[in-house]
Amino acid sequence: MAIIREPAEKDLMHVTKYAVENTWISIDSSEPEGAERLRKRKEWAADHLFNEHSDQRLLVAEEGDRTVGYVYGETVEEEGRTVGKVKEIYVDEFYRREGVGSELIQSMFKWMRDKDVDTIENMNPSDDERAQGFLNSIGFSPDGIFSPDGRRDV
Repeated sequence: MAIIREPAEKDLMHVTKYAVENTWISIDSSEPEGAERLRKRKEWAADHLFNEHSDQRLLVAEEGDRTVGYVYGETVEEEGRTVGKVKEIYVDEFYRREGVGSELIQSMFKWMRDKDVDTIENMNPSDDERAQGFLNSIGFSPDGIFSPDGRRDV
């Protein structure tokens, strides 16, 4: 079972690596724009690791003494409702199908519920069948709304 926790300085290398891997598929690093996107992903990881914004949260999963994944979410006000948005989730390929992703999501959901969100949305749809299967299994509908019991609210 993974330990889900706030990030520490020692997580920077792994979170940066995973943040880049999370977007690598859509990046052509030989193109100038691709190289710039990679640089921005590296900066994103450093900026979000020690983020002090009360409406944003990055959590990491640790197995033994190794960081094996992360989840990043935000809460925003939209049309008078508080919406939790799961922006990114990534688990090291070796640790997939071991429950790490579920533990990360459940910890993020807890943080969002503590923020009194009205609904939770997944903001990173995937064409990958395994990823989509995971999202469906934890309660996200195909349109990205969390609905564990068929309702459209938390």
